[in-house]
Amino acid sequence: MPHRAQFLCGFLLSGSDPCVDLTPSLHCASMTDGEEDSGACLALTTVGTDEDAAATARVLVESRLAACVTTTGPVTSVFRWEGKVSSEQERLLLIKTSRDRLEELESRLNEIHPYDVPEFLVFDVRGGLPDYLAWLHANTRTAPADGDSTSP
Repeated sequence: MPHRAQFLCGFLLSGSDPCVDLTPSLHCASMTDGEEDSGACLALTTVGTDEDAAATARVLVESRLAACVTTTGPVTSVFRWEGKVSSEQERLLLIKTSRDRLEELESRLNEIHPYDVPEFLVFDVRGGLPDYLAWLHANTRTAPADGDSTSP
């Protein structure tokens, strides 16, 4: 089991197809010329247990810092910590949010995360179904609006 002092590895998803080439950014970089800005971001983090994954996801969605958190795993992370290469089973959280909530999301995740140095990687979302993106933005506003409880 991973413990609080571990720093867990991050990764970059990439490929030759521009639809799957995700550019990492600490602050969800703006679009390049000619691309439409969805205003949405995907953030990644890992935790060691199903319980930590469920608790983290619930806090982020209840506080409207994420519209949805998808948990996958267990996954295996291989990383270097304190001079040693380690391998641990973890749960990967895919956090769907809007750009204007990133700073608060990062701060809250640091407060509640069980690791001393949590993984927090952010990817710009270049596009998506308009209805899903509208739902994402509605459910990450600080004040609820009519219809926010509707599923994507």
